[in-house]
Amino acid sequence: LAQHAVIKHPKADESAENCVIIGSGSTGMTAAIYLGHAGARPAVIEGVTVGGSLITTPLTVSWPSLANNSGADITSKLKNHARAAGATFHAYEVTNIDTCAWPYRVTCTSPAKGNKKIFLAKSILLTTNKPISITTDKKIELDTNGYYKTTSLFETSIPHIFAAGSAIANQCNNHIVGAGQGAETALNIVDTIQQLEPAAPPATQALIPAPPSQPARAHDQKIPHIQTIKAYNHEIQKGGMIVIDCFANWCPPCKKLKPVLERIYQ
Repeated sequence: LAQHAVIKHPKADESAENCVIIGSGSTGMTAAIYLGHAGARPAVIEGVTVGGSLITTPLTVSWPSLANNSGADITSKLKNHARAAGATFHAYEVTNIDTCAWPYRVTCTSPAKGNKKIFLAKSILLTTNKPISITTDKKIELDTNGYYKTTSLFETSIPHIFAAGSAIANQCNNHIVGAGQGAETALNIVDTIQQLEPAAPPATQALIPAPPSQPARAHDQKIPHIQTIKAYNHEIQKGGMIVIDCFANWCPPCKKLKPVLERIYQ
């Protein structure tokens, strides 16, 4: 079942990244962690300063569970976590994004060596306030202060390009807020990538048929949602085989697994 809960990795002959994250501050790093755990294996373009403004913070006092740590120490922890989740890091600076064709082309230059590299991207997350040249046949909308305008899902006016953290205007632009936006945006990007991927064949129903002694349920009958101890005890007392799935609406693997569980329930 776990195979149905993550995004398919691109085939060997496909060079497009599921997501290219531009910027390696708290927003980009947190997004990389969430995308990595969802199986998207994002590519993080670090920029000139790894960690962004976070790495220059001498001491943090409000980071959850890491009070009185330096910004450099938190940056290191975030990067190690993201890399362990499957993200890749690249010491390049983005010079141009070309959205005239999809997958998009992200042109980068190495600050140290000066060599260029082009990434193909199914989706892009902008997390830096540094101006980036964008070649496009669609207008990317900015506010009066030059920040990217986004929808409630953090998507810009160009499909599959998202912006969060320092790339957008908000009233409390700090590292914790940026990390939260990175997590939320990553979940929206996961949904976008899943829509771009072909649907998995419904083979699970044949692998796990309903027991012969139990008649099939009506197709409009939904899986019971247990939200109280009383409801839990009621289901347990029915006896027989009971499968309990701990579900969260914000969890990409949970949402991916939901139709599989519904087929089994039927």
